[in-house]
Amino acid sequence: MNHPTAAALLAASLLCVAPDARGQDTPLLDVEDVTCAAPALRVTRPSEAWRFVDLAAMRARAEQTGADTRGYAVLRARLWNGSARADVFVRAWADPVEREQPPDPAALILEVLEPVRASFAEGAKVNRPKGVRVGGRPGALVSLAGALAAGGEHAVALAAAFRPEDRTVLTVALECRPEQLKKLTKELKALLKKIRF
Repeated sequence: MNHPTAAALLAASLLCVAPDARGQDTPLLDVEDVTCAAPALRVTRPSEAWRFVDLAAMRARAEQTGADTRGYAVLRARLWNGSARADVFVRAWADPVEREQPPDPAALILEVLEPVRASFAEGAKVNRPKGVRVGGRPGALVSLAGALAAGGEHAVALAAAFRPEDRTVLTVALECRPEQLKKLTKELKALLKKIRF
């Protein structure tokens, strides 16, 4: 990402929940979809296995404990799959980079991939970006798996798209165990089709 503020917000919101901290105490919402007014966005869960997390409750909890809450500035929705112990994080923000043309999806995914890649140790396997539709818009999807810099094995499938009308960048990140990546990426693709962006 070419803008330090956007990169800092994205980095602060990535991998924002330690794998062992997820679970029973996560406040969940009993809804089918979540709508955001600004930027305009609707996220619908891909299946009954996924539940939306109550972001307001999570942010309040983080503030009470003195945890870094900068990532909540761009986090629009989070879904939790308890049986798979996997998360999906939906982030959107106004692109701070002045561009004459909308970014190519393959170039955009490489920009937003950098802070994610920095969370992994050397040798993490990164797959080549592939084209994908995100809410009907052209986007790209990339995945990486391996050891985190902080320890433990982890996998991320990351999709990104750009809405030129209001210069909004949207990223959708699936976080799971490496052995689940292939199966859960199929569910991520179903979610990407249901997003209204």
